[in-house]
Amino acid sequence: MKLYKILALGAILLVAGYLIYQASTSVMNPYLSVSEVKQHPDRYVGRDIQLIGNVTRLEGGNSGLSFTLIDDSASVKVSYFGPIPQNFMEGIRIVVIGRLNPDGSFAARQILTKCPSKYAA
Repeated sequence: MKLYKILALGAILLVAGYLIYQASTSVMNPYLSVSEVKQHPDRYVGRDIQLIGNVTRLEGGNSGLSFTLIDDSASVKVSYFGPIPQNFMEGIRIVVIGRLNPDGSFAARQILTKCPSKYAA
């Protein structure tokens, strides 16, 4: 009976540790500019990152959405499969969460936009 309690406690601690790790890594990922990522792509390939930039060259189709994310001096091709935010369009500043591919493109799993009222003049 005592061994069972020790194993159960160990399993609970292991799961709790994993959940804390997952929560902290998503919070600790700062926003990176397109230029930062393009200057040192080897640092970011395969890692979860939050990339910030402006949307341009928006293309949509049955197989998903692709667009280019730009800043003052660099650009990156982004592919995304998932729900598109209502106020997503060319020219707005967004954050994409996902991974940088070895070929330099970005596979987004989430798109974050500002509240629509932020765009009103």
